[in-house]
Amino acid sequence: MIEADLQTLLWQEAGVSAAIGRAVFSGVRIDQAMQFCRRIWDATGRQRPTALERAFGQLALLNAARNDLIHFGAGFDENDHLVVTNERSAHTDQAKRFYRLEPSTMDAIFNDLNVACAAIQANYLNEHETGPLGFTQKEAQWFGAQPWSYKPPPSVRPVGSSR
Repeated sequence: MIEADLQTLLWQEAGVSAAIGRAVFSGVRIDQAMQFCRRIWDATGRQRPTALERAFGQLALLNAARNDLIHFGAGFDENDHLVVTNERSAHTDQAKRFYRLEPSTMDAIFNDLNVACAAIQANYLNEHETGPLGFTQKEAQWFGAQPWSYKPPPSVRPVGSSR
């Protein structure tokens, strides 16, 4: 849902119809969509919306966690903790990351995706519309301002981690 919401926001900010947006921006990733919105605001002299900048900052953290999980996978260490690590591809010891993936971490990520979606929807809904989450613009503004749950977990170096 977050990619669809970012696409809708990008089309709106670029001033194009949905048909043109799909034709031109299909395949644009989350980080690119956020960057394109920022560039549009800068190029047109518009102030970057505070609520969207807040959501974009958290989405960058969530996207990094997603990328680590997708690209590096997760494995169990000797204590049966699920660990995500870039150990096999890091170019130096200092670049290696290890962190535990707890169920509460996944819950926090899911919660924050909903908060970010609401913040984005509040910017493209008109006051009489209901968005994909079922919120009106006013409800989306409230929900989109809720505190973030996800914090990047601290790096741990498990002894004898395996993949």
